[in-house]
Amino acid sequence: CPSPCNGTAVLDLAAGSEPALIFDMAWMEGWLPDGRLMFRNATGDWAQDYTYDCYAHDLASGETVNLTRSNPEYDQLFDPFENYAPSPYQIAGCQAGPDGKVWATLSDYSQGSPDSTGWPAIGFVIVDPAVEEPQVYRPENGQSKTFQTFLADGRLAYAVAERAPDWSEHWLIHSLIVDGQPVDLTNDAVALLAGGVSNARFSPDGRTLAVLIATGEPADQPTYRVEFIELR
Repeated sequence: CPSPCNGTAVLDLAAGSEPALIFDMAWMEGWLPDGRLMFRNATGDWAQDYTYDCYAHDLASGETVNLTRSNPEYDQLFDPFENYAPSPYQIAGCQAGPDGKVWATLSDYSQGSPDSTGWPAIGFVIVDPAVEEPQVYRPENGQSKTFQTFLADGRLAYAVAERAPDWSEHWLIHSLIVDGQPVDLTNDAVALLAGGVSNARFSPDGRTLAVLIATGEPADQPTYRVEFIELR
C-alpha cells in the first residue's frame, strides 16, 4: 500500500493484553457515546480514485457498521475489491456528538469551487440514530456547505461558501443558512464574509457568528483577528 500505511489497533489496558489489529488501512476518528470505535476506511486504485466512509465497530460483538454509505451499491470494507466502483463523494472526516449524531465532512470531486481548480467542493453528512438514512448536504453549483453545527434548540446552521482562488484555506462565504432559511445580514456583515474567512463558528443560541480572519504578510505566516457578527 502507499506510504504511510494506516491501521487501527485496540489495547485492553485493564487486561494488559497485546495490541490487537482491528483493521488495516483505517484512520481512527474517535469513540461514539455508546462505546463503539469510529474509524474511516479507504479503498481505491491508489493512483487517482479513492473512496472513504466512516464506520462504527463494536468491540464486544465484533460488528462493524458503515455509517455514511457514500456508495449505496458498494461497501469498500465488506464487498470484494474486484467489484469496486467509486462513490460520488468521499468522507473526509467524521466526529461524534454527545447526542449520538455523527458529523461527516464530504469532499465532492464531481464539483469544485468555481475559481479553485483541483479543489473539491465540500459538504457534510449527518448520521442521526433517529433517522434511517444519512442526511446528505452536497454542494450545489460548486458552492460548498460548510461550518455546520446544531444549535442548542436543535436547528441546523451552516454556511454556503467557496474557496478563495488564491488560498485554499480561505473561504468566501455567500450566505448563512439556519433551519433551511437564509439569515438576513447587514451590508457590513455581507462584505466581511465575502472578503474571506479562515474559520466560522455559530454560537449555541444562533445569535452570533464568530469568524477568524487572516491578516498581514507574508501570506504563509499570517496573523489573525476574530470578528463577531450579530445574526438577525
